[in-house]
Amino acid sequence: MRALRLGMSAVMISGFGIAACQAYNMEGVDPQTVIAVETYGKFEQTKAPTLLIVQDRSGSMKACFDPLNTPPGSVATSGGCELDDGSTDKNRRTRMEVAQQVMTKVVGRTRDEVRFGLIAYGVGASSCGDPIVLAEPASNGYQAVGAAYMEAPSLNKPAGGTPTTQALRMAYDRLVAEKASDVDPQTGEPNDRKRYVVLVTDGLMNCNTQHTTPCVCASETGCFAPGGTVPYGSTGTFAAEQCLDDSNSYDEIDRLHAAGFDTFVIGLGDVFGGQSVLATEVLDELAVRGGVPQEGGANKFYSAGDETQLQESLEKIISQISAPCEYDLDGPVCDGRLVKIALKINGEVVETSCNQTAGDATWFFADKPGGGLDEKRIVFSPSICARLSDAKGVEISIRGVENGCDAGAAGPACSLEGP
Repeated sequence: MRALRLGMSAVMISGFGIAACQAYNMEGVDPQTVIAVETYGKFEQTKAPTLLIVQDRSGSMKACFDPLNTPPGSVATSGGCELDDGSTDKNRRTRMEVAQQVMTKVVGRTRDEVRFGLIAYGVGASSCGDPIVLAEPASNGYQAVGAAYMEAPSLNKPAGGTPTTQALRMAYDRLVAEKASDVDPQTGEPNDRKRYVVLVTDGLMNCNTQHTTPCVCASETGCFAPGGTVPYGSTGTFAAEQCLDDSNSYDEIDRLHAAGFDTFVIGLGDVFGGQSVLATEVLDELAVRGGVPQEGGANKFYSAGDETQLQESLEKIISQISAPCEYDLDGPVCDGRLVKIALKINGEVVETSCNQTAGDATWFFADKPGGGLDEKRIVFSPSICARLSDAKGVEISIRGVENGCDAGAAGPACSLEGP
């Protein structure tokens, strides 16, 4: 879901480049004044990329994620979340519940742009169970990913430690296997496809039973030792599986990157909101070694302290690797009749229209995260997105006329102001 802004001069991204050749910025003017804007972009790309989600489901994922009571339209299904004092707040969602709902929604929306897969870790009877593949990367992988997030017991009941190193090792093995089997059925040649990992975690890695001690405590609740509890981030002598296993995780990230599999990193919860120097340093290092660190943010990893930040982080990541399917405008164009799109896919002219009947439309105003339609963003229909994701080349020209509308306005797909 790539966003291309009207008025940009050039954007270069992994896999293809976008160049805007003729652009005029929108300015605030009297609604009766006609201000035309135009942008022209061209890109070439490979096959739809693979994004393998590596999801932490350790015990800390039961902690509260919503800063306040669960908002309307969201669902708390676990019976409440754990507070720092060990009590339960039944009116708020856990980190896992928010992750389930956000990941399912975004994966479903972008299923025509990206091939998804899913690995969950610490799973099993022991506190440091082995990672498990819940969805193999595939063109229809979004179905298995969505089902796993909402139904798999291994995700619905978080528990145990955080064997990040083992999960990254499994991600490498799965992507190598997928690459080996990913061939063109007509020619037998390997498909030219980029592959990525997105690590979604709320804590630091541990669960290495061979780790030397003394070591750094990686548990937010502290590490149990003969002389008492060693605080999080402090050095002490305790069970090896409680040790911070950062160096081995770095090695696995390096191995993925060397094989051409870049890794994005998302940190969930307050522990990555600036309160913990150790946590931010470790995830920053993972993100840098992963090859695709966040640009322009406070951290190199994507920090998600609430539902909105998690959704924005995932959408931003997908926008960096997928075919353009969503476009930003520099100003509001509240009436779809004032937008003209010229589109060519693989040299073929594709007619576009924004009709009142959703089934007939090829583009729409995008939904806002909080509800309503976004007068500054348009998105193509699933059928067009599917063609874009498989295209060898795309040319697009977007012309619009700025006109104002009420901030709370909502209407049919073509016009935010109604027919």
